[in-house]
Amino acid sequence: MKDEMHSLVSLSFPCFTCGEVTDEMILSFPNLQNLSCIVVKPINASTDSSPFFAFESLCKLESLNISYYGKVLKAGELNFPSSIKKLTLSNFQLPWSHISVIGRLPNLEVLKLKSKTFEGPSWTTEEEHFLNLKCLKLDTLNIVHWNASGDHFSRLQQLIVRKCEQLEEIPLDIASISTLQIIEVHQCRKSVEDSVRRIEEEDIEGLKIFIKSSHSVV
Repeated sequence: MKDEMHSLVSLSFPCFTCGEVTDEMILSFPNLQNLSCIVVKPINASTDSSPFFAFESLCKLESLNISYYGKVLKAGELNFPSSIKKLTLSNFQLPWSHISVIGRLPNLEVLKLKSKTFEGPSWTTEEEHFLNLKCLKLDTLNIVHWNASGDHFSRLQQLIVRKCEQLEEIPLDIASISTLQIIEVHQCRKSVEDSVRRIEEEDIEGLKIFIKSSHSVV
């Protein structure tokens, strides 16, 4: 059994409770590359007694999908191994200031932020973050203003925005990203669709625009 755990490369949909996962348990999966899981932190848990799952110890992990439930995490609790290439997060309800931990991941190529992972009206991206990101998906977030420069996503190829019903527009400077191939907008405000159409009017070679409207979103 121990040999099987050591050789395991993919694990789907276990449920971990913060504080119950020990370093010894983590080291039982030294070759894990793909993990989809649920993490629960009880509301009455203290930060000291129930730390967040130590994903940074999985040094070969490349794909990680977490649905989180429970007590809101504090700064410093959320950490990932530098090996991560694909990251999908749901339900964390974190302030946008916490996203710097993700932005600094050197090998991250795909990032999907879903279902209230980050909350707050404004996200301002920073220089030297997301240097290798190729695909970004924002799904069901309450963001209103997204301040971004094309310099901040210099290798982005695909942008997907879905059901961000309060977002006012896609930053027009996104159009300056030379690697960008696809922008998809699904069920967002008309002003978001209009901003994407303004990008489309730039007639950028190789860039494809897909818009799926929702009549219920003004």
